[in-house]
Amino acid sequence: MSKTQIIIDVLLAIGVSNALLGSLGVLLMKDLYERLHYMAPQSTISIACFAAAIVIDKHFSAAGIKAVLTAIVIIVMNAVLTHATARAARVRQFGRWISDVTEVRGIGDNSTAGLNSQPQVDARGQL
Repeated sequence: MSKTQIIIDVLLAIGVSNALLGSLGVLLMKDLYERLHYMAPQSTISIACFAAAIVIDKHFSAAGIKAVLTAIVIIVMNAVLTHATARAARVRQFGRWISDVTEVRGIGDNSTAGLNSQPQVDARGQL
């Protein structure tokens, strides 16, 4: 087995194990906001490892260039999609995107996200 093949195998192993651990985190978390944090490594580290493995194997042929371009698009879109998902969930949960001082959790909302956050105003009602 050549050094190149060993490097490719290590990159693929890192990518697959990262995807499995992230998926396990998604399964074990309690609410959507916590799950979103565990979805990011699959679309950054795993994708980068897979693209690097393809580039090492195929060099910058058509397959290598497509792998790099696809990885760049997925990594950039990860942030956009995560933000859009969190924003849509917040609008669905509270009925609006912008928070106010009177915001409370709805009936049956058992999520723990945000419970330790600081108030947006002080006791006198000032920012």
